[in-house]
Amino acid sequence: MKHLYLALSLGILTTLFVIPYPVYADGTGLTVSPAILELHGTPPADIISPITLENQADASLQLQILLKPFKQAPSEDGKIEYLTSQSSEMSFLPNVSIVDHDTAISALTLGPKQKKTVTLKIALPNTTALTDHYFSVVFLSIPQNPTTTNLQDKNTISLIQSGIGIPILLSVASDNHVSGFLEGFSAPVFQQTGPVDFRLRIKNSGEHFITPRGTIMITNMFGQTVGRVDLPEANILAHTTRSIQKSWPEKFLLGFYTATLSLALSDQGPVYTREVSFASFPFQAFFVLVLISSISFVLVRRVRKKLAEE
Repeated sequence: MKHLYLALSLGILTTLFVIPYPVYADGTGLTVSPAILELHGTPPADIISPITLENQADASLQLQILLKPFKQAPSEDGKIEYLTSQSSEMSFLPNVSIVDHDTAISALTLGPKQKKTVTLKIALPNTTALTDHYFSVVFLSIPQNPTTTNLQDKNTISLIQSGIGIPILLSVASDNHVSGFLEGFSAPVFQQTGPVDFRLRIKNSGEHFITPRGTIMITNMFGQTVGRVDLPEANILAHTTRSIQKSWPEKFLLGFYTATLSLALSDQGPVYTREVSFASFPFQAFFVLVLISSISFVLVRRVRKKLAEE
């Protein structure tokens, strides 16, 4: 009796950074856009959003469509982890469907080089709780059974599945109230050269996900603006904390600097402002310069002394 070994490889997003280009699934030539969907709705409502898939391979591709709820992983770097089938979030998924020409589908086939747009449809009846729902729409390839005529080992067949997922962040709310705060903003107190790493820690204490935006302005000891750092857009799920790191790429630093952060948790606020100071002096380069100058000075004196003796 033949044994079947299944290797499952999901090319899914594991972070919640907004990525402004299609996502690719390794091994299948499948692309999907958008990379992430942020949706808002107030019951009763039907939310509709297009999803575009493209098969860039030269062979047809059969896809199974799955819905997988997730939450933020214990780490604060934006990674997610999928929930088990026993999760209470599974009860919301019957409200979600993928529609093609007004028909709900659970699988589809893409021909070689074919591009296709399907529709994500979410029903929000009056009884829908005002809370967030986080899940991925996963497009999983269905491998074709290979023929075993020319296989040396006919007792083992390996089938490879690959897939790609779009994280969906759905906020069901009657208002846009945002609740959260900036827990920390820091930079190294001293370093010899750049770049300079800034670290933020943002707490979302509200009931809905937020997408903070901010900038860091750097001034030198004379009050001149010498740098600007735009923070990456990052989604922070409800009741979670997110750590964000962004670097100022300037390499040559000398003196004292002040970095001023302006952070808005949403378009309506609240807005936080924080400052950190740091200093830099290139000791290594300075010592090298002093050494070269000292050697040059000694050599010049010896040459002058020798010329004077002659």
